[in-house]
Amino acid sequence: MNVKLRLGMMMFLQYAIWGAWAPVLSAYLKETLGFTGLQFGVIYSLLPLATIIAPFISGQIADRYFASQKVVGFLQLTGGALLVFVSSVTDYSTMMWLMLFYCLLYAPTLALTNSIAFINLKDPEKDFGIIRVWGTIGWIVAGLVLMGWRFTSKSFEPIA
Repeated sequence: MNVKLRLGMMMFLQYAIWGAWAPVLSAYLKETLGFTGLQFGVIYSLLPLATIIAPFISGQIADRYFASQKVVGFLQLTGGALLVFVSSVTDYSTMMWLMLFYCLLYAPTLALTNSIAFINLKDPEKDFGIIRVWGTIGWIVAGLVLMGWRFTSKSFEPIA
């Protein structure tokens, strides 16, 4: 498979993960769990906070001990399992701490996928924009699919 196609798919999936929960989480927290605006504001502020902290740790691990793609895979699979568990949580305190942990897992993958793309592109200055736009498309597709599901089912029910 072509390197650009594989990198585009990586970006699509990377941002589809974010697009799968970010656009719909506030409605779930407010309407289903009854959280206040302040509470879901705090939960939404955790990813920007994690993007400041986490890359220092995971970047060092990826650079020194493991291949970046293996670190991304581990963080994404662990984060995915955590999100499945988070879907059964109904109290604010537990939700906030678990989402902080999830964000600390997800945040480094943003920089690591960019790094993987830059390393594998022959002309990153020219080609990175084309690759990165697939991340935006992934975010939009995931958000639209879940928003469509939200409006057709009229509610979110926890998985567990």
